[in-house]
Parts: sequence; C-alpha cells; structure tokens
Amino acid sequence: RQYEVWRLLAAQQSSAEQLEQMVNDRTRQLLDTNRRLRAEMAERRQAEMALEQAQKMEVVGQMTGGIAHDFNNLLTAVIGNVDLALRRSGDARMTRLLDGALKAARRGAKLTSQLLAFARKQRLSVEATDVNALIAGMMDLLRRSVGATVRVDTVLAGDVWPAMVDQGQMELVILNLTLNARDAMAHGGRITITTANSLATDGMRPLSLALAGDYVAISVTDTGCGMSEDVLAKIFEPFFTTKPPGAGTGLGLSQVYGVIRQLGGQVHVRSALGDGSTFTLYLPKAATEPRHHGAVEETATAPAASAHTVLVVDDDDDVRAFAVSCLESLGYVVLEADSGGTAIELLERHREVDLLLIDVIMPEIKGPELAQKALPLIPGAQVLYMSGYIADADRAPLDHRVLSKPFTVADLASKVEEALRGAQPLPANVTRLRHPG
Repeated sequence: RQYEVWRLLAAQQSSAEQLEQMVNDRTRQLLDTNRRLRAEMAERRQAEMALEQAQKMEVVGQMTGGIAHDFNNLLTAVIGNVDLALRRSGDARMTRLLDGALKAARRGAKLTSQLLAFARKQRLSVEATDVNALIAGMMDLLRRSVGATVRVDTVLAGDVWPAMVDQGQMELVILNLTLNARDAMAHGGRITITTANSLATDGMRPLSLALAGDYVAISVTDTGCGMSEDVLAKIFEPFFTTKPPGAGTGLGLSQVYGVIRQLGGQVHVRSALGDGSTFTLYLPKAATEPRHHGAVEETATAPAASAHTVLVVDDDDDVRAFAVSCLESLGYVVLEADSGGTAIELLERHREVDLLLIDVIMPEIKGPELAQKALPLIPGAQVLYMSGYIADADRAPLDHRVLSKPFTVADLASKVEEALRGAQPLPANVTRLRHPG
C-alpha cells in the first residue's frame, strides 16, 4: 500500500514537472513570437515611414522643379537683358545700378539651381571617379571655409572603389555637408570625412534605404549639437532651416539629397541631441577605373559670325527676343520661330541655316523631336539646346550640347561658337584655358 502511494506521488510529481516544462516551453515560444512580431512591426513601421518620406520628397521635388523651370525662363530674360544693357551703358551711375540688378538676379539663379538639384532635374556629367583623390583635392578649400576653430580630418580607405558621380556636383555636396557641420559647432569642434566600401552583404546598412549591390560610402561626422527627431524628419526639405532669419536659405541639404538621389545613391543621417551628426552618402560603385583629365587648351579659331545663320526656336517670347538680340549683336544672321511647326515652315523656305538653337521643352513639338524633323532639311547643321532643366536624359540627347538657362551674352556666345565648330563639349572637370572674347 505504501508502495502504491509512493508510486502515485511520483507520477503526480512527474506530471507536474512535465506540465511546468510545457508551460515554460510555451512561454518561451510566446515570448520569441512576441519579440519577432514587435521586430517585424518596427521594421514595417520604419519601411512605411521611409516610403511616406520618399513620397513626400517626390511631391515636393516635382513642385519645386516646375517652379524652378518657370523661374529660369524669367531669369534668362532678366539676366540677359541687364547684361546687354551693361554692355551698352556709358553712364557710370547707370552701370552701378545695372550691376547691382545683375548680381541680385544671379543670386536668384543660384537658388533656382539648388531647387533643381533637389528636384533631380539637372543634367549631370557622370563618370568613374576616385573619391579619395576628389576629397584630398578639396581639403585646402574645406579648411579655409570652416575657419580656425574647426578641425577637419580624413580617414580614407586605401582600397576604396571608384564611384559613378558628377565631380563638380560632388564637390558641392561635400562642401555643403562640411559647412552644415561647421554651423552645428558654434564653439568649434572636429569634422571627420571617411570613405569605405559598402558591400552588398554589409549587415550595417540601414534597412530603410533598401540598398542592393555594392556602393562607395562617404561619411561626414561632426562633434556638434546634434538634431532632434523632429528636425531629422525635415532636414532635406527645401527652405527648412534651424538657423535664424537671414542666416541661411535652407537649400544646402536639399541640394545634397537631390544630387545623391539623381546619381542613384542614398543619404543616411544618424544624429541625436548633444551627440553630433553623421551624414553618410552611398554612391554607386563604378564598373571601370577613373580617367585622369588634364587641362586642355583650345586652339581652334572662332568661326566668322557673319558667315553663319542661326535659327532660334523658343515658345517664350522674352527668352527668344533676348537670344535673337544677342546673336544679332554678335554678327550672326538670325531667324526666329515661336514653335516647332513654325520652325519647319521656315526651314522649308530657308535651307542656309547652320545652327538650330532650340528650347528643349515646348508645346506640341519638343526640342529633340524638332531636331529630328529639321536636320534632314538642313544637312550638316549643328544643334544647341536651351533648357531650364533636364527632367529626363532622352529629352536632350546626351550627344548634343545644352545651354542652361539662365545664361548671359558670354555664355551664349561661347556655346554657339563651340557648336558651330562642331567640337565635342569639354568634360565638366577639364579646365578651359582660352575664354571667349
């Protein structure tokens, strides 16, 4: 009987232990499931926030791109006509007034250029680039720009890959980030610029960026005041700034964002109040080695203006009138048309045209479409496009020249001269040693 009692108690104890083990196992399973669920919810929320931010930036970009395009047409007429008036003014007081107006208009053109950078509507000259060499070549400029109270150091990886970038725009991006870091350190501090390879298998990449493939990473880190989450959510928006009125336009970081996104890269920011900030640029890895450009001297002589006829086609009356006035003052024979249809009608009667100066974006017939229809009528003629912005590469073919609006008399003269020579345009990073007269 005692044995039976002992056996029964042992069985009960074993059942209790098994039940406790089952409860513990189930509890662990539930906890693991809960942790996974929370992690998935956090990742989903992060992805939703990233998508929402990307959609917001896209909408703002489309709006600013359209505004900048219209402003470029206005500024072309303003800058061009003031420039013409300056060239013809013999009155010292009037010259000072016109010079002030021209400087103000050029500041407006600079702001418009920054808006176009944010909207990703620029024409970039992308090529394989040694980012270490690019940064090293900027160090004197960066150190002079930040002042004596801020130290600028570099940690450049020796085996870093070349990246596909526009060198001129990348210099502006790095300068903007450096100046932004300086402004975050009112009492001085340290800025560190680093480069590294970011492999497709890199587990340290932020998931919200959704990066695939190999990239080159450039980071700019400061020891400044840092940013709150509310500020972080808005830092790339045009005209958003934490600086006092008149101390900044709020376009520097928006330009950084637009350029990097147009290059096919991403920007990630890590910051906390009192803990400084790190801006990391992820740039597409180049498949080829970078080319090294030297200074190229132009030796070709300018064509005789009187021997060439130019057809100006632009639907904006003010821009067209300015271009026509400039070209006539330079000695060219000029025809004009306010649409693609009118241009074709002119060319059917006048086959002696040497250059088509065409606006890229026009109603009914776009610039490239007009060029395709016109060139068979005037074999051997050259094409020069005018544009306030380039939204897509196929709107202005990459094998043709583009005169960016707004432009001055000298800009127009130089581009027309280059086009009539039939020479390939100089790369963005090649020094022009001979300037047009």
